[in-house]
Amino acid sequence: MISFFPFTFRIILLLNILVFFSTTSFAQDDNIDTAETNEHTSINADDALAQLFSSPIQLEVDTLLYPKKVGNFYSSESPEAMIMSMVSPEPLEKLKMDFKKEHSRKDVTILGNGEFVENGKTIIFQKGTMKKEGKKYAFETYALKADEKRTILVVGYYDLRAKKTYGFTIKKAASSANVLE
Repeated sequence: MISFFPFTFRIILLLNILVFFSTTSFAQDDNIDTAETNEHTSINADDALAQLFSSPIQLEVDTLLYPKKVGNFYSSESPEAMIMSMVSPEPLEKLKMDFKKEHSRKDVTILGNGEFVENGKTIIFQKGTMKKEGKKYAFETYALKADEKRTILVVGYYDLRAKKTYGFTIKKAASSANVLE
């Protein structure tokens, strides 16, 4: 799926993604409750995780900076940078509450979160840094409404030494995101 990353970094990245979504999106419950409609759906965590990566999403990504594309994953080799998109089976309001919660991990520092409107879309975000294998990376997570029950997530990271080049690219991709049905 993302074979162009070094093996150890792929494992770390996937574990970080899974930990993030298990602590924010799916909490401790195997069933997801849709807060906007008060309907209880029977989507279990395995189905939700499969849905995350199965929906094709259109993004505006600079292919000169991110020349490798596999599905909803875009990457560069040097410096290390990546953008990926997915669809969460939860409404934007639920993720908005989760973004505001403190999540403590020794290798991750949350620098801030907030909300803005761009291209007529309300987008929430969370930014921070993480340290892996002696390198420091900036990461950004953006969420915007796909429909009443689903949210598009755009997650990316880049080597902090390449901030001038990659610092704006994740937000730009998130602002252009649309689910292809």
